Amino acid sequence: MRDFTLFQMIGGVRAQSGGNDTYFTYRFARPDGAPANVSVNFTVTGPAGWNGGQPFNAPDRFLGQDTDRMQRGWFGPAAPPVSGAYSFTAVIGPTTYSGSFTIDATQTLPEPASLTPITVTAGSVTCSWSAVVRAQSYDFDIWNDTDRRSEGSLQYVTGTTATVIGLTLTAAKTYFCQVSPQSINLTATAFAPLGTQNNTSFRRAQLTLP
Repeated sequence: MRDFTLFQMIGGVRAQSGGNDTYFTYRFARPDGAPANVSVNFTVTGPAGWNGGQPFNAPDRFLGQDTDRMQRGWFGPAAPPVSGAYSFTAVIGPTTYSGSFTIDATQTLPEPASLTPITVTAGSVTCSWSAVVRAQSYDFDIWNDTDRRSEGSLQYVTGTTATVIGLTLTAAKTYFCQVSPQSINLTATAFAPLGTQNNTSFRRAQLTLP
């Protein structure tokens, strides 16, 4: 397995109505920009009082090819963020990457005030939402709540309307459109610094098939 030129990871706050969670954003790239599909084992250790005083482990997390020949994703535990210093290790094959970042738990990014399905068919869904101040881009997803899986998604949306095509939705199942604003510029090249903290939030609206 070829080594990666870089591995970056930062933390942030995922604002939710039921309580805020800790949120991690990571990105990695190969020297030649070649596609990579790998499994990564993450371990994150936080300040005192975070995650019940235990490290957060995410074993065998699959990372796939991104559209601009970099890898980017996020995850987080259902644990309120605590301001302070965090450290991480990420094991990809025989190589271990490590680093640290800080989280300011008082920083939050509100959810869109509205999210409205515009056009809903079995094959495509268009939704619009209200802009969020300080959001640099949005992630948009069509969620199958019956089978607990995504039916299609878009990343790096810079406007407030998005359409996902190529769907095969059925009236027998329950679907939602979901939007998550991101507080940093994730559309930068794979080798650009991620920044110091990425905050997000979440809103969804149920879809009704004709």
